[in-house]
Amino acid sequence: MVSVNQELVYVLGAGVGWKKGKNMSRLFRSLSPLAKGSWYYLGFYGVYGMFLPFINLYFREELGFSGRQIGIFAMFSPITALTVAIPMAALADRRHLRIPILMGSLLCGSMMIFCMNFPHSFAALAPIWLIYTVFTSVASPIADSLVARMSQRHQLNFGSMRLWGSASFATSAIVGGLLWQRFGFRAMFIAAAVGFVCTVFFARKLEDVSKEEERQVKVPARMALQDKGLVILIVTSFFLGIATNSSIVYDGIYMDTLGGGGFFVGLMFFLAAFSELPMMYLRGHIVKRLGTPYTLLCAFGFFLMAFGFYATARHPGMLLIAAVFKGLGFGLFFSSAVQFITERVPHQIASTAQSVFTATMYGLAPLLAAPFAGELYDRFGVTTIFLMASVAVFMAAAILFSAIMSGMFKQGIPRYSAEPRRRREVPSSV
Repeated sequence: MVSVNQELVYVLGAGVGWKKGKNMSRLFRSLSPLAKGSWYYLGFYGVYGMFLPFINLYFREELGFSGRQIGIFAMFSPITALTVAIPMAALADRRHLRIPILMGSLLCGSMMIFCMNFPHSFAALAPIWLIYTVFTSVASPIADSLVARMSQRHQLNFGSMRLWGSASFATSAIVGGLLWQRFGFRAMFIAAAVGFVCTVFFARKLEDVSKEEERQVKVPARMALQDKGLVILIVTSFFLGIATNSSIVYDGIYMDTLGGGGFFVGLMFFLAAFSELPMMYLRGHIVKRLGTPYTLLCAFGFFLMAFGFYATARHPGMLLIAAVFKGLGFGLFFSSAVQFITERVPHQIASTAQSVFTATMYGLAPLLAAPFAGELYDRFGVTTIFLMASVAVFMAAAILFSAIMSGMFKQGIPRYSAEPRRRREVPSSV
């Protein structure tokens, strides 16, 4: 078992595959499994960081879109996560096309980002944005399943790879904000498009199981529903998705309401992203001591503290504290959830299971909660949004605790042997 300290050394130093006397092309051929996953997340979320925090600002300030038009754009991502991501992930599992589909999704997403540079009307930009969300909703669960399975195969800590995504998101968001303020939002689309093209290279380096291993046994996707622990995880992710997605939408508004200003808004997102790092890094140690179910319960504890600060905040500084607790909770929850799915689900349906988890948390939850949250905001103010989020997290924690106490996590999916299924022998009448 590779220790966490060794893993970090590998990524920061020689472990990325740089050996004396080798040139740059040979460097990338010798990337360690840890570095392959780390570089992918570094690139993928680095592009997101330079693009997503500013896109609604671009729609509003540069193109003059109304709040309703921006709201329509915001609905595209959860809809495509529910309607497109799951079938495409199932196709990737069934046809052993995980890496080709991932690379194609990133490349097409890059093209759509570049094309956003040209249209200036809502009607012209809407189809481009819709196609962009289709491809990005497909990429995330497939990549998570590949990296998590790779970490399991090589006995690595998934969180030690995923944390580079959080770090690059926070860093590129700050750097991007400074650059776009100076050079304009048009440069943002070019930089993000180039960034996704570079990420395609790292996606190609990810490992997948061999076709021979894949074909040894067929596993129907519905078998995942036989794992009660997995079903509980997906149910609790729905309630957590209500809380976290509502927070993402209204965090900046809340900070502005309390008089925080633009600097505090940026600082809040920066603290939330960087607070994920220690929990992702230490997840393996925590799971060894507590087990995954209790680790997830600890994550909900961090979320409860976060939304408690949100709901009672009277000063911008309280929202900064809330952001730290939210980052700690997300870092521990997400890395544990992805690894839990990988450990419980056969690799033949790994991407499908990850896509169901992602679609529930980032598709179904915001799709159902967003109209209700908007109504609460209009009628009672922004504080009620975070009271609702606190209730949602408490319900998730209560469901998880009840499932742990009733032993639902002890029995997973019936094990599928790697050997071909034998024919049933008819007993002799003698």
